[in-house]
Amino acid sequence: MAWLGDHPWLLVPLAAVIAYVVIRLGFAVLHMLGTEMSEESPITRDVESFDLRYRCVVCATEVRMTRVSGDDFDPPRHCREDMQLVVEAEGRG
Repeated sequence: MAWLGDHPWLLVPLAAVIAYVVIRLGFAVLHMLGTEMSEESPITRDVESFDLRYRCVVCATEVRMTRVSGDDFDPPRHCREDMQLVVEAEGRG
């Protein structure tokens, strides 16, 4: 800590300021995580229920989609290829 020179006592106030900033940032993040999202949130808006199963044509991994945002959606991708629709049990609901 050569930049402190003859003032090593400055470490205590500097550490206190850094601790204060870190604690305030931590509380701000926790506050943001604890607040409810509004009903008009872009994440929850225009979500429809589905029951679709897709299978990867390369490795046969299956995926079940239960919710999709919007009417036009592309099939999921796996192994860099579009997955194929296997079962559309109930469709839109």
